Amino acid sequence: MGEGREGRGAKGRILHITLYSSLITAVLSTACGIDQGEPTFVDKPRILAMKAEPPEIQREGESRLSALVALPDDFDPSAPPPLLLWGLCELTGTVTGQSCADPESAKVLGAGGPEESIPIADPTPPPPILSGDGEKNHQGISAPPEFSMQPLPVPVPFLIGLFAKAGDREMKAFKRFIVSGSTNPNRNPVITDVMIDGAPLADLSALEPEREYTLEVQVPEDAAQSYADLSPTGGGREKTEDLFIAWFSTAEGLEKDRSFGVPYENKWRAPRKPPESGKVRFWVVLHDSREGVDWKSFDLTFAE
Repeated sequence: MGEGREGRGAKGRILHITLYSSLITAVLSTACGIDQGEPTFVDKPRILAMKAEPPEIQREGESRLSALVALPDDFDPSAPPPLLLWGLCELTGTVTGQSCADPESAKVLGAGGPEESIPIADPTPPPPILSGDGEKNHQGISAPPEFSMQPLPVPVPFLIGLFAKAGDREMKAFKRFIVSGSTNPNRNPVITDVMIDGAPLADLSALEPEREYTLEVQVPEDAAQSYADLSPTGGGREKTEDLFIAWFSTAEGLEKDRSFGVPYENKWRAPRKPPESGKVRFWVVLHDSREGVDWKSFDLTFAE
């Protein structure tokens, strides 16, 4: 007798879980650092950024993960939407060479499309529950009556791995995620607006071929956050984040790929021949120096 629909469905779910676990283990096993991206021109599917909201949580906190996946002008509109698979492991190493402490213990966080966000709860092991009266609790741990639980002394870093597939192209990217006891955890910076030649984007009626434009990303004055550096070399010193903008577009012509310091500007020369779509898509990504990120996308259109 053949299997019922429920039996086949259960086997399918187990197969997917096994496949996802193997894939995430493979992705995180090859992680040698944080992905720094590619040049500004988007001529193939690309992962441009990964975001955790918030980027740093306290014990028992929660966050949500999302990704900015850019598609080129000639991407097949009949192709399935990109598939994203998320995983996580505890991080070891330095900023220039990071990897999983144990790739085999990598955890699958979830899968979905680029418009979905994936929840992530505090991945650190739960602290022992102690009675405080000298008797063993259910974990077999005892403590003197004066015992009290302490917050995490230093941030605990984790590595988030992302595998994405868009059409025939497979991609991967990595990001640090922090669990800490800080009372001033990192927050994501915010892009408030994008201007073109000193005016709002909506004021531009149409692009002119071969004309040079000035693009500016605007952020709040307090976007750079002050914090105590609790890293092994930081010694708790007060520091202020550095911010920069990364620029991407479906057309060439951007003067630079990064903008540092106010004003966050870039020059762009429109192509002589407009693309078949009649428009150019831009993505601007705001980074701070502690894994905080925000992004914005917009289209600029040529006259018909």
